[in-house]
Amino acid sequence: MHGGLGGADNPEIKSCPKCGFPTPLPQQGEIQGKRGRYRIERFINSRDQKRIYTGIQLIEEQPVIIQEYLLPKRYFNEKEAIQTQIAFENISGISLADGRIQTGRITEVIEAISDRNDRERCYLITTINDGITARTYLTRKGAMSPRQMRYFTNQALQSLEYLHGQKFRLPNGQIQASFVHGNLSLDSVFISPQEQLYFHDPQFRVYLGDLALWERLFDPPPSVRLIPTVAQDLKALGYVCFYLLAGGERDYNDRFFDPRLSQDWGKTDIALKLFLLRLLELDIPFSSATEARRALLNLPEENLLDEIYRDSLPTEETRKRQKKWWWWLLLFFLVGLLVSGLAWWLWRRPVAMAKNNTPTCCISDVAGVPTGEFTYSGEENGIWNYVWRQPNLIKKDQTLEAEFAQRRPQLQLEYLPQPTGEKAIAEVQSGNVDFAISSLTANLRNDLKARTFAYDGLTVYVPFSYEQRDLSLPKYLNGQISIQQLQQLYAGRITNWQQLGGPDLPVRLYIPKSQEAIRLFEDRVLQEAELIAQFRKMVEKSDRTSRSGNSEGNMPKIVQMSTIPALRTVLQEFENEQIGAIGFGAISQVFGQCSVYPLAIGDRNNNFIQPLIQENQQPIDPTTDLCGQKGSYYPDYQAFQTGNYPLAYPLAVIFRRDNRREAIGDRFAEILNTQESQELLSKTGITPIFNP
Repeated sequence: MHGGLGGADNPEIKSCPKCGFPTPLPQQGEIQGKRGRYRIERFINSRDQKRIYTGIQLIEEQPVIIQEYLLPKRYFNEKEAIQTQIAFENISGISLADGRIQTGRITEVIEAISDRNDRERCYLITTINDGITARTYLTRKGAMSPRQMRYFTNQALQSLEYLHGQKFRLPNGQIQASFVHGNLSLDSVFISPQEQLYFHDPQFRVYLGDLALWERLFDPPPSVRLIPTVAQDLKALGYVCFYLLAGGERDYNDRFFDPRLSQDWGKTDIALKLFLLRLLELDIPFSSATEARRALLNLPEENLLDEIYRDSLPTEETRKRQKKWWWWLLLFFLVGLLVSGLAWWLWRRPVAMAKNNTPTCCISDVAGVPTGEFTYSGEENGIWNYVWRQPNLIKKDQTLEAEFAQRRPQLQLEYLPQPTGEKAIAEVQSGNVDFAISSLTANLRNDLKARTFAYDGLTVYVPFSYEQRDLSLPKYLNGQISIQQLQQLYAGRITNWQQLGGPDLPVRLYIPKSQEAIRLFEDRVLQEAELIAQFRKMVEKSDRTSRSGNSEGNMPKIVQMSTIPALRTVLQEFENEQIGAIGFGAISQVFGQCSVYPLAIGDRNNNFIQPLIQENQQPIDPTTDLCGQKGSYYPDYQAFQTGNYPLAYPLAVIFRRDNRREAIGDRFAEILNTQESQELLSKTGITPIFNP
């Protein structure tokens, strides 16, 4: 039921006297759905049979987009309108059939509402992705550059792969093996600006919305609803890309740009143009979004040669153009200088910024992987053991280990964990295993090599309680802590939070079971030999106290516990016993919960770096609702990839530099660095090298 359907001037008038269409929704009018009540805030625009507004979900006060679909009586009789409304509620919106969180960049539908009091209207409530349509992007920013176009196309193809290759559930409960978008255009592709992560990365995300499944319901009868195909999706995307390069759909004379005409193409490079011609079916078409994306990722980098060769594209004009031999000689000389300079630049470029090297697409594409059975090691309480063997991280009841076995069945790996990372590396040195995975990459022997495939980091946490906000440690600490304060805490020099300007709460220290995490904490935080020795003495004393069975009266200063149960324990102690615990552990195990608050850490210049950021790219703070806003914050990829976060560390495959042994360690590192593996790794909570 709608709280008011009339025009802004006269709410009683529900249809335009001239055109017969329903009048626009009034500002501050309300719509009642099954999942909530929504208030109209502002009209944005209209297209065909649809009007778009911003709105507010009133219970949680969350911003939403409200799309109003029209069923005017001049086009739809009452029976057709009712049938359309029923179909609209049953099929508008999709979710993964297995209940996993959506990973494709598809605009999320909150609910579809049919106005039972007005058969001429339906409403689609969607989340806000802070994006603008590709058409609006062209109006505001003009044509895309070739680099932006590659970035745009890659994201759009990723979303099409997701739609074409997953099982989905409709609102009516029906399961469908895959979906075709069927309605790709400059108006259904959304571009959301993002903070610049690297100097070579464009600053936006691409989302797809307005699927034909429900959009075409409102085409006036007797229109024929054609069944969309994968080929049509790819071709439609090709035209979106072409128009973004050309700067629009039409020229100054209102003539549609034509990709068959060379003069209609905007600034582009040869490789990209040839790729888009295939996408547009003007050359050999792609059979799937996966094939198209693989070809895109394998395109040669755009470079200065494209400028020189631009006029050599296969047009009638360039076929007639003659080149003199001395131009080719000059070209050869210039190319030699260019290649030499480029090689020097790449050699000097910091590893952390070399993220624009396009990774291999798929696990199955890695060549030269030896066959047979191989063994490798890692720490039994380390982060890789968690990532590799913990179920439900990438999909329900599935481990990453099982997923890799399915995707590369001919690769037989036996994982033999050791008590510590040092012992795992020693197994590699002795030749007992073929390689190890560890974060202890510093000070390796010369006969060992480490290849990084991801990043993680330690996070320092304190309890995050809603029930006792007056004693809230995140609030008193202003959400941050310095290295010097951590040194004092973990050397036993601070025993009450009052010493740091906090509430009157005793301090209890927590450490994880992972020896690698402890060694990294010693190296990055404690740093000094005296502090490390004092810390180890406290750990030993606490361990003896725990084993002796002494209880509350002689509680150890340091409690060693696996990270996930420790998170629950520190909150319970804070709320039930008024104990102010502080602990550290891997950010990949901490960020998805709300029992604790991860503190920002001060770097050498005392700049505080928060490891978690929100969707608006701003760091979380003590006022952020970590429980109510789950899914809206995540690790700051840039801070971990660049090492800007003080407690970040790499995860690497470590193997021997021995040409007499089969290169399984190097090949497994290559597998982990594929685009497919990087996407899987990102689902486990660790930070990939290449942003998915």
